[in-house]
Amino acid sequence: MSKFGIFFNGRDIVLPGVYARVRAEGMTPERGVPSRALAILAPAQGGEVGGVTRITRFSEIREKLVGGVGAKLAEVAMGPSGEVGGATDIYFVRVNQATPATLDLGDVVLEAKVAGRVGNAVRALRIANGDAYDLQVEDTYRGLAEAYKGLGPVLELTYEGTNASPSAAVTDNAGVKTLTLTGDATATFDSDQLDTLEKLVDAINNTSEWSARLVGPLVGVRTEDLPAQTVTLAGTPLVGTVSLQGKAYEYALADSAIVKATAQAAAPSANSSWQFLSGGSEGPAPTVQDWLNALSLIESVEVYGVVLGTGDLAVLAAARQHVLDMSDTKARRERQLFVGPDLQSSKTALKDALKEMARTIGGARVVVAGFEPEMVSTATGKVERLAAYYFAAMAAGMKAGNRPEMPLTNKAIAVYGGTKWSTAELEELLEAGVMPAHYDAPNERWVITQGITSYTRDANVIYRKIAGMDIADWLNKKIRKRLARFVGQVGDALTVKQILNAVVGMLQEEVRGPNNPDGVLTPGVDPATGAPTPAFRNVEAVMDGFDLVGIRYEAHPVGEIAYVVATANLTPVKIVASA
Repeated sequence: MSKFGIFFNGRDIVLPGVYARVRAEGMTPERGVPSRALAILAPAQGGEVGGVTRITRFSEIREKLVGGVGAKLAEVAMGPSGEVGGATDIYFVRVNQATPATLDLGDVVLEAKVAGRVGNAVRALRIANGDAYDLQVEDTYRGLAEAYKGLGPVLELTYEGTNASPSAAVTDNAGVKTLTLTGDATATFDSDQLDTLEKLVDAINNTSEWSARLVGPLVGVRTEDLPAQTVTLAGTPLVGTVSLQGKAYEYALADSAIVKATAQAAAPSANSSWQFLSGGSEGPAPTVQDWLNALSLIESVEVYGVVLGTGDLAVLAAARQHVLDMSDTKARRERQLFVGPDLQSSKTALKDALKEMARTIGGARVVVAGFEPEMVSTATGKVERLAAYYFAAMAAGMKAGNRPEMPLTNKAIAVYGGTKWSTAELEELLEAGVMPAHYDAPNERWVITQGITSYTRDANVIYRKIAGMDIADWLNKKIRKRLARFVGQVGDALTVKQILNAVVGMLQEEVRGPNNPDGVLTPGVDPATGAPTPAFRNVEAVMDGFDLVGIRYEAHPVGEIAYVVATANLTPVKIVASA
C-alpha cells in the first residue's frame, strides 16, 4: 500500500479526484426453499446401473425405467391421489445389477442403452454404402427407431502434385496420431499440433500438393481418434478417404436413446439382415450389499424422503441407519424413510409383519405403511394387489409434492381397493406406530387414516406426526440455506445484525395467515398466560467474539386437525298452547 493517497475498493489511489463504487450485494433476493425431491431405490427394467436416474415428468418413467417394481413405485409416487399432487422430482436408483444386451459387428460392439432383458428387443441392420456404412437400430419393446447414414469416412484427400506414386497414411505412436502425406515433398501433421479435423483440413489445404475436405455426417471429430491406416488413392485426380472406422459409431451414437457403441480393432462383419442384440439379463436377486451400494449413491443428494421397493428387514434396518446418519447435525441431509412389508398371504400375516417392522426399525424418521393397495395393472388391465411399500410410495409422493405443513391424515389415495381393516384393527395399528388406510364410505374413497411416523415412546406431536417431523426438518434446512452466505464474512456488529434480520425474514415467510396461505408457523394464545402470542418471538443472534454466531428463537408450528368432538346439551323447554 502506498504511504500517500488512499485505499479504496481494493486499489491504492494517489491521484486526487472523485472515485465511486456501487455495492449491489443487497440486491440478492432472499429466496429459495429446500428440495422436496424423493429418492426411490428398487429393482427395475430400466434406469442406470450403478448410478442415479432423475425423473421429473410422468412420461419419463416408462422412457427411462421401462417397467418393474421401480417404475410402478415412481408412478404411484407421482400420481398418488386424485385430490393431492404427488412428487415432481424423483432420484431413482436401480438396485439390480442388470447386464446389457450386446451385438458384435467386428469393428464395433453395440450395447443397449437400457441394461437388462429389455435390451434383447433391440435390433440393428448395417448395410455397406460405397466405402461407408448405413446403420439402423430399433427398440421393438419401446417402439423407438433411429437411422445413421454414411458412417466411416471423415476426411477426403486429393493429390494435386506431379509425383507418380504419392501416398497417405495415418500412424499411431503411443496415442499420438500422425498423418503423413508423401508426394514431391513429405508433409506430416500430428494430433498434438492439430487436435480437430477442421484444423487438419486447413493445414492440408495450405500445402502446395494436397487438398482436403470433410465428408460424412459427423462433426467435432478429434484427430487423435483417427485409427492407423493406409489410404488408398485412386482416380484422376488421385482421391482417397481417411476412415474413422469403428470410432465413427461412438460419435454417431453418442446421443442415441437405444444403443451406445464401443470401437474395437477388427474388420467390420457382414450384416445384410436385421440382428437382435443378446445377453441382456436382470442379474441375480439384489443382495444386502447391492442395497447398501444404492443407499450410498443418494448420500449427497438433497431429498425429502426415501422409499425402498423391498420389505426385507435387514435392508430396511440399513436404510433406517442411512436416514439417521444423513439427518445428523453434521451431515445436514435430513430425510424420512417410508417403508412397508412385502406382499403377505393374509391380513393377519400383514398385521403381524407391520407390528414387527414398527417394533424393529421404528422411530420418528420411519413411516411404516400399513395397507396393501389394489390397483389396475397397466400391463394386463386386471386388478392386482401390491405390497405395502407401494402405499408407502404414495404417502411419500404426497409429502414430497406439497408443503411440509400438509397433513396426510384423511387424504385420498388413488386405489381400486385394498386391505380392509376393522375399527379395532385400525386403532391397534395406530397404537403400534403403523400408518394404515381405510375406506371412507360416506365419501366413497380410500383415505390415509392418520399420517403418523412409527414413533411410540410418547405423544410428542412433532415426532409422532409426519407433518411435525417435516416442519422441523423444513425449518432446519431453510435456515441453513438462508444463512450459508454469511459463512466466511467478517464478524462484526453489522454482520450479526444482518444474520438476525435474515432469520426474522425467514420466519416471517413461514407465518400462516390471511395474506400467506402457506406457512408452518401460526400465532395463537400462550397456554401459560392466556395472552395472544405471535408465531415466533425472542429471536436472538449472538457472536462469541471469535468465530461462532449462536441463533435462538421460539416458534409455534401449525398442527393438524385429526379429531373433532362436538357436545350437544339437550335441555327441556316449556311449550304453552292457548286459544
